[in-house]
Amino acid sequence: MASKIQGRLANYSVIPEGSLLFDPTSEKATAPHPLRGLVDHGPFGAKLSPAIVSPPIRLAYVTVEGYAKTLRDHLNRLEQSFRSTAKSGYFPEYTGFQKVYGVPLSIPQSRRETVSLIAEVDARTALNHAEPERAFLPLLERAVTALTVRRTEFDVIVFYFPQFLSPIFKIYGEGYEFDLHHATKAITATLGIPSQVILDRSIEYSDTCSVMWSLSLALYAKAGGIPWKLNNAAPEGTAFVGLSYVLRRQEGKQSVLTCCSQLFDGQGHSLQFLLFSADEFRLVGRNPFLTKSGMRRLLSKTLELYARQLGSLPRHVVVQKTTQYTRDEREGAAEALGNLPGYDLLQVQEGTSWLAAKGTRGEATPFPVDRGTVLPLSKFSFLLWTQGDVWGATELNKSFYQEAKGVPHPLLITQHAGDSDMLDSAAQLLALTRMNWNTGRLYNALPVTVRSASALGDIAKYMGRHSTAPYQYRLFM
Repeated sequence: MASKIQGRLANYSVIPEGSLLFDPTSEKATAPHPLRGLVDHGPFGAKLSPAIVSPPIRLAYVTVEGYAKTLRDHLNRLEQSFRSTAKSGYFPEYTGFQKVYGVPLSIPQSRRETVSLIAEVDARTALNHAEPERAFLPLLERAVTALTVRRTEFDVIVFYFPQFLSPIFKIYGEGYEFDLHHATKAITATLGIPSQVILDRSIEYSDTCSVMWSLSLALYAKAGGIPWKLNNAAPEGTAFVGLSYVLRRQEGKQSVLTCCSQLFDGQGHSLQFLLFSADEFRLVGRNPFLTKSGMRRLLSKTLELYARQLGSLPRHVVVQKTTQYTRDEREGAAEALGNLPGYDLLQVQEGTSWLAAKGTRGEATPFPVDRGTVLPLSKFSFLLWTQGDVWGATELNKSFYQEAKGVPHPLLITQHAGDSDMLDSAAQLLALTRMNWNTGRLYNALPVTVRSASALGDIAKYMGRHSTAPYQYRLFM
């Protein structure tokens, strides 16, 4: 007979949704809704002096011959106005690129401009190859190389891959995978060129307003613009670091571990990131971990990067990754960060089996638990719901659930080192889910630290070589 368990979980807390800052000179230029903030205040970067984006933002594009008009027509919509047809009411009216961002957009209108086309017959021939992705990549590389001779004439390359290329969008095999998006980003990032990939699903999507918001925001950020920053999310001198590891198995050679260290300031603004190769590492199951010296070198280099960018060392560093920290990693981090006033090592895990329901008087409500709900599990771990009900996000006194269906799972956060307050750590993690400039969404499930480090690692796998010098994050967005 099972014994009855006495006791209950600790009381939960709900962290209020923070605001975003749209003007470095005014504390009043804030809004909780990123797109409404852009409409009301314009982008953060527009008020900086000197301007970080020189007008106009100039586009180049690469596509298959015969499909240029489809892409050009889609890009020309960026200069038009659209109202959202979505029932959620989340998207405000899109009024055109220059009105929103305060800078004009230059879109090529003829082949004589910054346009590079792949012959359709060559693209279709590549698809009939035994390894179609390997046959297509040289065509793509030649198209990009043709544009590099005109590098001073554009700021961002836009790629449009028509639907007939879908057989090579993603390929999975035994011990092998290929992603055309990631491979494209690797080509342009190696050359130091920001890029944007467009597929038919966005061109044909019924709510053009939402597509234009996401596309315009991504292009502005990739051209070097700063749409917004976090408002009072962390004490001055805080640095956030996202780590990810990618194991590259080289045929006939020892495997090499590529480490991605993504650095953010206390306002959630990405500074730069490092790609660091480690010959010595430890495998636990399928997960790689750094040695003590490897972690020390990686975090020491990250501190040097912060100091070069901001002129001094941070006062507090928060390191985040999805796997646990081994003893070697904790000791290596202590050697690199131990002389700072403070640091934390946080593990951020998705895919937990925890679920919760929100109710009153024993009755479940139609909406999920509030986003920002924090449930302590122990002294060093807690659950954080980064998805859920956001009261008043679109209308006053009205619930908004971005995912619209399903029951959200929380993140499991474990503190492996440090003594920061649990609710302070949770509030910072929640705020960092607002810092994705690649989409107009209200939030993402993961903080940008973890999300970007993982995405950078996925792209780094396709880079035949990488520099030891820091990269700009916008090259990999």
